[in-house]
Amino acid sequence: MPYNTIITIDNVTENTTLQVVSFDSTQGDYFITPADVNSSVGPKTFMLMSSGAAVGTQGFVEYRLGDSKTTYTLTFGCHMGQENKVQITNSDEWKVDYNKTGDLTAVLIYLGCGRDVPDSETKDSSTVASAPTAPAALNDLFMDRTSTITVLNKSPNATLLFDSHDNVHGKWDPAAGNVLSGGSNTFRLSDKTGFYGSEGWVKYRVLVGSQPVKTVTISFACPTVADNWMTADASDGWKINNYNKNGALFGTFEYVHQG
Repeated sequence: MPYNTIITIDNVTENTTLQVVSFDSTQGDYFITPADVNSSVGPKTFMLMSSGAAVGTQGFVEYRLGDSKTTYTLTFGCHMGQENKVQITNSDEWKVDYNKTGDLTAVLIYLGCGRDVPDSETKDSSTVASAPTAPAALNDLFMDRTSTITVLNKSPNATLLFDSHDNVHGKWDPAAGNVLSGGSNTFRLSDKTGFYGSEGWVKYRVLVGSQPVKTVTISFACPTVADNWMTADASDGWKINNYNKNGALFGTFEYVHQG
């Protein structure tokens, strides 16, 4: 077990922002860095991943309340053979839930000075999994991020001849192939175990008859912590159909060049 740390920060005090002043790790690397938490935007999650020979994670984040001088320092640690630890200064202004063993998963809610957590925001202190903010964040982080791409060739006289590809993140299953005039080809870039999702590009040579006239490229990604994206140059003859921005990516590129 790598003993990673995943922490969600929520702010339920109206018209306030918890601004990140500084953060660092004494063990592990930040995969997702801490971000400001505004009461009107919703919770933010950061991740510290175990790395190197030492197994475990440990670090801190310092927040400032808006433009005031009030600061809060969050410290945490997750190590083999030890109980997980999560501590924050002025703890009476926070609701804190976390698991004591295994990968550290914590949810901290900023309540404000002297404010009790409403019933609608109360969390079962026996398990983080029952918290309303944590499951959505964690499911979003670990859901399947496979990209399934279809290429339609609507050119009346051109063949898209597969030239090369690169799987920046993920594994081809299957890889892209040639696309004849009027035909289509569907390929997948599977989300491998890890936290990066899938990302890649495919390059084609455009043949008119047997004559290569140019090369064209499509790129796409289904990342873990950002919207899906697809890109291709319209001047090369590409049209990108509507595609889903969240979850496993299903998208279609149309080659519509009429030359």
